[in-house]
Amino acid sequence: MGSGAEPRLAGRVRTTRGGVNQKSAAAVKDVIVDMVEEFINVSERVAKLGQE
Repeated sequence: MGSGAEPRLAGRVRTTRGGVNQKSAAAVKDVIVDMVEEFINVSERVAKLGQE
C-alpha cells in the first residue's frame, strides 16, 4: 500500500479497487485527528489560564 502520505494519493487515483472506502476513511481520520488536536490545544490553553 505504500507509506505515510501515499495511501491518500492512491485512494484518489485508484477508485476502481475500493478506493472510495479508503478515501472516505482517510478523510474521516483526518477530520478526527484535526478535532483531537484542536481539543488538545484548547485543553492546554484552558489549563494554562487556570494556573495563572
